[in-house]
Amino acid sequence: MEKVLNCLVIEDDKDVNAFVCDMVNQTAFLNLAGNYFSADAALETLQNRNIELLILDINLPAIDGVCLLLKNC
Repeated sequence: MEKVLNCLVIEDDKDVNAFVCDMVNQTAFLNLAGNYFSADAALETLQNRNIELLILDINLPAIDGVCLLLKNC
């Protein structure tokens, strides 16, 4: 049996977010642990859940994806 990875999607474009979530949901080895439109909204989930795959937009409002990833905000 394949390991299932907890995946989090952070993308501010509504259509792109929905498309990526659909692709994750169609992938047997991925579990969509959440989807967010900003880094601010995702912070609690990132801190409290075991996220193994992060699909992250770089150009986000407020805290951008690079800043979130490097934790230098």
